[in-house]
Formats: sequence, structure tokens, C-alpha cells
Amino acid sequence: MKKFRNILTLGLMVVLMLSACGGSGAQAGTGKTVEYTLQATLKDGRMVYIGLGGDIHGQVNPVLKANVGDTVKVTLSSIDGTEHNISFLDFGIDSEHVLGQGSSVTVTFFVDKGGTFDYYCTIPGHREAGMAGSFEVTGESLSSSGTNSAAP
Repeated sequence: MKKFRNILTLGLMVVLMLSACGGSGAQAGTGKTVEYTLQATLKDGRMVYIGLGGDIHGQVNPVLKANVGDTVKVTLSSIDGTEHNISFLDFGIDSEHVLGQGSSVTVTFFVDKGGTFDYYCTIPGHREAGMAGSFEVTGESLSSSGTNSAAP
């Protein structure tokens, strides 16, 4: 009987510790790093991003997805030689420009809020020429955010 009580007490302590770590109830996501590779090019007379690899392979301006709490890493390369960039302005990300065929840039940022957001090229006229897509984030916003950065 005493052994059963000790096990029960230990189990209750574990449950209390786990519930205390739950915080405000905001969905913390998977904590994974989600990686995407996009190529900037002209297609059918439009400037677009083309997905490379995985579920987005070959898609024009693919929908990129993540969960709140994930880190997103996006690599953009230019296959047409024209100057491009990629911005997730709702997350404070505006990449350096890629210029010249085969050049690339990578941005990495922490996802701290849920919803549907835009990503696009901020070079004048490029977004209007078709260079834009959606970024869908599942989960509730976190009360504190991580550090966002752009890496060349």
C-alpha cells in the first residue's frame, strides 16, 4: 500500500510539473526547422517563385506552411539572372538581393504568430508582376517572440 501511495504521489508531481510548463495555453508548435527552396524566374511572362523539392516542387508561388514555434529557413536562388529578393515583412524579414544566375540568399526566422501572411519580392514592380505567395501558419500567437535574422 505504501509503495502504491509513493507511485501515485510521484505521478501527481510529474503531472503538476508538466502542466506548469504549459504556460499561457498558446500552441507552441513543433519546434522544428522547416526548410524551403525557391527559385526566382520568369514563367509565362510573369516574375514568379518556383518551389524546388518536397511538396512544393514545381509549384508557382507555392503556399509555404509552418506552425507557431517553428523556425523557417528559406533559400532563394535566381535562375534568370535578374535581381530579386524575398520578404516576410510580417516577421521582419527582408532578404538581401540575389543578382546573377545561380546566386542565392538564405533567410531564417522564428514563427511567433499564426495566420495567413504574404511573402513577395520588394524590388519595385516585381510583386505586381506576379512575384508573391502565401505563408500559412497554424497555431496561436506566442506572447514572446524569438529572434529573426536574415543570413546571406
